Amino acid sequence: MYTNQSKINWQPCKLNPDCECGYLTVPQDYEQPTSEMLKLQVTIHRAEKKKQGVLIYKGGGPWGNDVITIQQLVGGQYLAPSITDHFDVVGINVRGVTPNSVLCHSDDKTKVREIKERLWQSDFGTDEGASEAYILTEEKTTLCEYGPMADYVSTKNTVKDLDQLRIVLEENQIFFYGESYGTRLGLAYLTAYPENVARMVFDATVIPTNDFFDFALYDSASMEETIKRFFD
Repeated sequence: MYTNQSKINWQPCKLNPDCECGYLTVPQDYEQPTSEMLKLQVTIHRAEKKKQGVLIYKGGGPWGNDVITIQQLVGGQYLAPSITDHFDVVGINVRGVTPNSVLCHSDDKTKVREIKERLWQSDFGTDEGASEAYILTEEKTTLCEYGPMADYVSTKNTVKDLDQLRIVLEENQIFFYGESYGTRLGLAYLTAYPENVARMVFDATVIPTNDFFDFALYDSASMEETIKRFFD
């Protein structure tokens, strides 16, 4: 089993100097840990009083930029003092988000951005919307050069990355708060490393056995029902 021996070179973050930013070094392939290494962006806001533990935050996506989110949450004082006083609050940009592990490389970035925006607007709850989303995804796949990195972007590897972060932070156990995809990641981590978990909180839980397409259909139906109740 690979054990991380590296340290994070923490520096004040540019967006919020009250937080520190750095890179977690992990193997691209855990089956061959001497292979190419990845550097994942991380941020930490240290406990302002007596520390009780480390709280790792993972938002939705999984493409959400949690490094920026933590800095914004701390800067906007959105976190309760009971959290910021007693916990180191940590965010990590998982593989596929950090620049050196981004999946889509294309010369036509404007076109890729346009396709992504149209995908967001697609109604997966209808046959027409689902068909449009499929066509748009095919267009994006044609434009993007995914390369070998795509073979190593998975929840399974992200779970291992999360435990390497725990090791580097020198914590026996972590506290974890997950939203949306973060709940799926948290459950996968709990399954793999139950002894390394102190407490977990899940918000907007997703069904862990669903694939992305099933999730999109389920999510669209839920949003439509919520909108109907709002206007009724």
